[in-house]
Amino acid sequence: MKIGTRTILFGVHQFLWHPFTVWRAWRWLYGSNPTWWQFIAMFLHDVGYCGLPDLDGAMGKTHPRGGAVLSSMIVSCIARLFKLGPSYEISAYWFSLLHSRDLAHATDQEPSRLCWADKACILFDPPWFYLLRARLAGELPEFKHHAEPMIGKVADEIWLNWYRGRVRSLLLGMALRDEARADLESGRR
Repeated sequence: MKIGTRTILFGVHQFLWHPFTVWRAWRWLYGSNPTWWQFIAMFLHDVGYCGLPDLDGAMGKTHPRGGAVLSSMIVSCIARLFKLGPSYEISAYWFSLLHSRDLAHATDQEPSRLCWADKACILFDPPWFYLLRARLAGELPEFKHHAEPMIGKVADEIWLNWYRGRVRSLLLGMALRDEARADLESGRR
């Protein structure tokens, strides 16, 4: 079984637990629940990992496409069933696709709000449970390998603490950029 499938079934991106932690992060970041179509995309955004041989490599970086297509299809069916309009499926597609900073950059767009909740979810995942899933699915060696140039060879717990700190810094930088952008748009300095 490929690592992409393992991550969805019982790893870091487990299909029930991961969306729950993303939802918790969303509430923490934005102070409200996602809309119905955002929730569907939130639930499905990582299903594109299924069958992939890596998570952060060339193939793994394409995973948002699968989640975006499936989210769009399901949202489209629901929107048609309840006569809600066609724009929801397009919104769900881009919302899911742009949870990847790499794809957002490649398409010259800003990451979606899902990107930041997806990053922040690690702060809502008990460390022991995150490491258990990462070890079971065999994801930890890949994650630690990418971090090695920055932190060297370290124990799993040290890597996780480092990564959680990195996420906090990323979120702080995002908040400061948003505040600066709002100041510029309002004419304040």
